Amino acid sequence: MDQSGYHFFKFGENMYKGGMVPESMVWYAFALGKMANMEDVLQSVPTADLPVKVPDDMPTESVALVWKTMCEYFRDPSMPDITAATCENANSLLLMFAPGSELKPFQRRFLTTSKGTFLLKCLQVSGGFTLASLAWDRGDRAEAARRYREALELAEGEVVGIFRGREPRPGLEMWIARDIEGMKGRLGGVLEQVGDGCAGCGREGSGLRRCGRCGKVKYCGADCQKGHWKIHKKDCKRASDDPTTST
Repeated sequence: MDQSGYHFFKFGENMYKGGMVPESMVWYAFALGKMANMEDVLQSVPTADLPVKVPDDMPTESVALVWKTMCEYFRDPSMPDITAATCENANSLLLMFAPGSELKPFQRRFLTTSKGTFLLKCLQVSGGFTLASLAWDRGDRAEAARRYREALELAEGEVVGIFRGREPRPGLEMWIARDIEGMKGRLGGVLEQVGDGCAGCGREGSGLRRCGRCGKVKYCGADCQKGHWKIHKKDCKRASDDPTTST
């Protein structure tokens, strides 16, 4: 009998198709745990399970495909039953892979090759974005802003550079590139909704100071301003340099 991680993923897919969505997430998390702990982390999806025309943003690494599926269900607004509380195993896995978290021994298995290291970074970025979405859905604006920032900083610092200057290759690169761009688009909206809070951590209240250059965002201190600079620098310019600013 097939006891591979991918087999358990397919079992979870059958549960999902049968309407048992929270239960399917248990099996996705179990499949990922088995793949990451006991199997080749770079193993490919069985050829027989690939569609005739493989979408250019479909990762063919089994662990990436299962991770992508799990994260998409967590983020899907049409699935209100999929939350951190109802899917504790899957959420625990997200937290293990969150950007900045200390690597567990099983995660170090990814680091034996450059491709495995890139795969790990992709999982961390996508997982960080997913944690941000979950935080936003439960009304924790500061946590959402922090998680978005951490994921985007990792993405721009250690992931995008792999394909900077060229088009991302189909598969893993295209998936993470589109995920990053999509979440960068959402990031501006999140920060706008945070309102007068710190652009770095989301904290609201008195004592916040505006960016001395553009005056468009606020920070609670130098640490948050420094940490947010990788994101803000693309939009930061002096008011006198902005042709849309009236005088």
